[in-house]
Parts: sequence; C-alpha cells; structure tokens
Amino acid sequence: MIVAVLLSSVSSFAQISNSKTETVKIYGNCDKCKATIEKAGSIKKVAAVVWNENTKMAEITYNSKETNPDEILKRIALAGYDNEKFLAPDDVYAKLPECCRYNRALKPVAKSHGSNAPAQNEHSAHNHAEMAHTKEMAKQNATELKAVFDNYFLLKDALVKTDAELHHQMLRNLPKR
Repeated sequence: MIVAVLLSSVSSFAQISNSKTETVKIYGNCDKCKATIEKAGSIKKVAAVVWNENTKMAEITYNSKETNPDEILKRIALAGYDNEKFLAPDDVYAKLPECCRYNRALKPVAKSHGSNAPAQNEHSAHNHAEMAHTKEMAKQNATELKAVFDNYFLLKDALVKTDAELHHQMLRNLPKR
C-alpha cells in the first residue's frame, strides 16, 4: 500500500509542469486528516500535497503558472485544517471527526455562526483587513525610506563626481558624536 501511495505521488508530481515545491506546517492528527488535507490541496496536474502525520509538515508541489501556495493553503484551511498562513473557520473545524480535532495552537479568526458562509465571509474580511493594513505599512515605510535614499544618492553623486568641496561640505553637516 505504501509503495502504491509513493508511486502515485511521484507520478502526480511528474505531471505538474512549471513545478515548484514548498514545505509548510499544517495541523492535523491522523490518517483521516492526511486524506482530507491532501485531497483539499491537490488538483490533478496543477498541485499535489503530501502531508506527514508525524511531523505535521506538508510538501506542496504546484504549477507556478496556474496556482500558488496561498490558494492551496486557503483550500486546506477551508477543509478544517489550520496552517502557517490561514486558519480554519471555527464551524468547519467543529465538524471534523473527533479524531481529527487537533489542539489549535493558533487563535481562530472566524466565529461559529451555524453555517459555513458567514464564517468564511468573516475569515475573508479579516484577510482583506490584514492586506489593507500591510499595504498602509508599506506606504509608510516607503515614505520614511525616501528621505534616507535621497540623502544617500546625493552623497553617492558627490562621490562619483569627486566633488571634494561638496563632499567636505556634506561631512561638515553630519551630526557630531
């Protein structure tokens, strides 16, 4: 049986063109978890997931022109399994078989509302809020770095021109220790 699984894994990897491979942590407990995680993340000729029950690590091989690790990890989270980037909605996690309910080390984002749709929408809204916050931080960092780069380029240009007077003037303007 193990040989058959290995051969099917190898053949599915061989069929994925433009393949890239990444290793990520995905929480789970048992063989049922393994089957669900691998099924949720794998798409024939596009992505293949092999999860190790003992290490909780998954090897994700995917066609980089058709998908990316985030899309794969989102599908796995929506199947009920927390991973490094995405958390499973509470109500989906609650529907996992008893043996598959792993210790949730990470704080769940979604609240249980009795159906998948509200939890998934809330999970999605949280991800959008995180992305907006990240973009705002990037803009702020870019503004702060602009002044540093402007001064750097002035100094670099002066050194390239070997303008000794300008170079000495800039050195005199540096703060004293």
